[in-house]
Amino acid sequence: MYYVEICNSLLSVLGLLRQDHHRKTFRPATRPPFPACMSCYDFLKTQHRLLQLLKSSSAFPSLISTQPLHALAITFGPYASQPIFLFNNIISQYAILGHLPVARKVFDNMTNRNTVSFSSMITAYGKSGDLWAACELFSSMRSYGFLPTPYVFAGLLSSQALSLSGGVQLQALVVKNGLFFADSFVGTALLGLYGRYGCVSEALQAFDHMPRKSLVTWNSIISLCAHHGLVKDCMLLFRELQRVEASLSDSSFVGVLSGVKDELDLEFGEQIHGLVIKCGFDHEVAVTNSLINAYVKCAQICLAEKVFEGMRITDVVSWNTIIGALEKDEHLQKALDFFFQMSWEGMMPNHTTFVIIIASCSNLRIPMLGEYIHAKTIKKGFQSDVVVGSALVDFYVKCDKLQDSHRCFDGIREKNVVSWNALILGYASKFLSTAASLLLDMLHQGYRPNEFTFSAILKSSATIELKQLHCLIIRMGHEDNIFWKTTLNSAF
Repeated sequence: MYYVEICNSLLSVLGLLRQDHHRKTFRPATRPPFPACMSCYDFLKTQHRLLQLLKSSSAFPSLISTQPLHALAITFGPYASQPIFLFNNIISQYAILGHLPVARKVFDNMTNRNTVSFSSMITAYGKSGDLWAACELFSSMRSYGFLPTPYVFAGLLSSQALSLSGGVQLQALVVKNGLFFADSFVGTALLGLYGRYGCVSEALQAFDHMPRKSLVTWNSIISLCAHHGLVKDCMLLFRELQRVEASLSDSSFVGVLSGVKDELDLEFGEQIHGLVIKCGFDHEVAVTNSLINAYVKCAQICLAEKVFEGMRITDVVSWNTIIGALEKDEHLQKALDFFFQMSWEGMMPNHTTFVIIIASCSNLRIPMLGEYIHAKTIKKGFQSDVVVGSALVDFYVKCDKLQDSHRCFDGIREKNVVSWNALILGYASKFLSTAASLLLDMLHQGYRPNEFTFSAILKSSATIELKQLHCLIIRMGHEDNIFWKTTLNSAF
């Protein structure tokens, strides 16, 4: 329906181009800034309509809508005769869709550019991780006499490829240009940079020196403290936010609830729960998911269930959180009941759901139930996922079905050390020589064994194999590892 409206609007724009097509017109030697068949009023009207189409298509960006609009803009005449904002919008559309070469081509063909043109391209390159191209454009922008805006600096600071030293240099440039004190936008991006590198004290210092703080800034620093386990700082900042801000957002509650770590934080978590209800956020899925997770970490499974049952709208995260909590608390049958209820209510499980349920089946040691879940993973196309596949390998090992376990292992698209360890442990527990063969295969394929790999192998190896394994451990530089020394001594 949306694309039908776009097409209809395009047809109406093209209608203006076709009007008076059969009328004889005088064509001057120099091309006018708009098609000869159009009046100046119609030209401006068409451009305005095209801009409106570009803005409306940004709600559901796609090449199906962007390319025709771009083509239509080109038919209006050379780039020099076009308003800059029109092609700025086209650049933004291509950048959102990830077509940076096309966006750059539009940018390079523009005879006139402004700060927004540079900002759009710099931000796009920053998000894609092409920091070199972003910095090159940033230098070009300054050489052309354009002053960087907060959005330009934020685009660079938000780049995952930016180093900490590079971020500090940009911070100095921000302060020099007076942007750190003028807007909270750059400061928020700076907090994100320090957060990525675990520089919490530097982030808190930058936050304290920010004269302007938006709600997004407060939410960022609270989430950062929560992520790094600074529960007290998280609580103090949230209380300060309540004092200075008239209204909170769902991100405020999600951030502070992620700071709840264990039973000692239960009282604070309950206070936040009360505030959630008071502020009317108890029906926001993200907030209620955070509440469930907070109660789970406080070992309050009953309260977590109560919150879950009171949710009007749930998503797959809600179900995974409560099912995972029940599985971890060894309420395995109840976890399975919730899984079947989830399927009955039409909620599609994801790979995390299957990993939790397969773990429940492994602990219950019910082969038929596990095989049923295995069939479901095949139906959903998750059997080749390394996390789901490793869980299936572990399940069949615990059910003494090594052939099925090996088949699941072979079906994993991209294996990791965990999947190798699960299969090796299965064969080693039966004192089979296949375990040693798997270790050799593991090494030949470039995987590095860890202490769990060697622990499984050592317990099932003959004396001659033990000596070879001992040499391998020394070659890998782990001869001083206390865990392996103890295992080797017990094996000999």
